[in-house]
Amino acid sequence: MKLPAVPRWVWIVVAIVVAVILLCCGIGIGAASQAATEPQESPSVTRTQQHTTPPVATHTPEPTRTVEPVKTSTDPCVERDRCVSPQNLDAEWPLTVSWANIDCMWWYQPGHERQKMVWVVAPDGTAYAVNGTAQAHLQMSKIDSIWADSTTISGTKVNITPLTNVGLLLCK
Repeated sequence: MKLPAVPRWVWIVVAIVVAVILLCCGIGIGAASQAATEPQESPSVTRTQQHTTPPVATHTPEPTRTVEPVKTSTDPCVERDRCVSPQNLDAEWPLTVSWANIDCMWWYQPGHERQKMVWVVAPDGTAYAVNGTAQAHLQMSKIDSIWADSTTISGTKVNITPLTNVGLLLCK
């Protein structure tokens, strides 16, 4: 009985598999021979036994020093992103809260012009719509409850335009 001929591609695959096996064995043998040539520690002391005893103190500790407290900024917005306060607004502070996070978002409805909505979030977490677009389209508290009264003209509020302008710059 005659055996069928083996296709050439089978012999190529077998040759590649054998080459990979030999290469893997060669690397393993090389690593073993390299480890055999490296110097070894004496068997009487292992790495875990070398440092079991704490070192003896050879110096006396320094006396306690008085440390000056780090001076911090009075601006509550130093470590907050998108934060406004009297210290960083280049105008009279228009709010009764000491600082607020400010943000802006585009409002768009098909058939209408795109508009920007500006709002602030007070330190207590309450969100207030600042400009007219935000007041019309966002379900937030009205800014009137934290909008400061003017100290110069009785019955009026502090100009809120500088705060609104800061917010409008945040819309991209």
